Amino acid sequence: MFRFDVRTDIGKAAAQMTKLASGVRDKATTRAINKVAAQGKTAAAREIKDQYQISSRVISKSISIRRAARGSLQAVVTAEGKPLPMIAFNARQSKAGVTVRIKGKTITVPHAFIRTMRSGHRGVFARGGYKGSFQQTGQAFGRFKFGRGRLPIGELFTVSVPKGFSNKTVQDKVMARVQEQFPKVLAQEINYLLLKK
Repeated sequence: MFRFDVRTDIGKAAAQMTKLASGVRDKATTRAINKVAAQGKTAAAREIKDQYQISSRVISKSISIRRAARGSLQAVVTAEGKPLPMIAFNARQSKAGVTVRIKGKTITVPHAFIRTMRSGHRGVFARGGYKGSFQQTGQAFGRFKFGRGRLPIGELFTVSVPKGFSNKTVQDKVMARVQEQFPKVLAQEINYLLLKK
């Protein structure tokens, strides 16, 4: 889970607006926090996409926002989900196996192959299976043990969105975006509410 708290920034941004009614300031602050949280989600999805070369559509589905409300001036951005299928990482079949690109590096998985199942699901498979089960956090999923026999055949997975979300580079860029945008968005929301009145 990735959490950011903008209460300190609220004091700085609203210090010059002391003549505002508390109701207007609270409503504007809540709206600003939620808008900036949405921007934080977008920024996180973009950074994870750039870091791991994953489809932004896949990433966005795994990130949710708990919105701020009056009396709880905090928004929480959370990433959830199990490890992603290897097919999502620009997988390509080669004579040596399957190549994927993760964090800008090309990796070859020997003996792996790409197949489309009868259900229509397409994935990267290999003979063998995972030793250990998937954890709900998506932080770990055991190690794939390759087999020599024809069965079993298992699908290969790799990094999860929560794992990418915890990347320090991703977090630093998201926080920089939040801290830069919040005072601007708060001022816009205050102006909007004053004009509306």
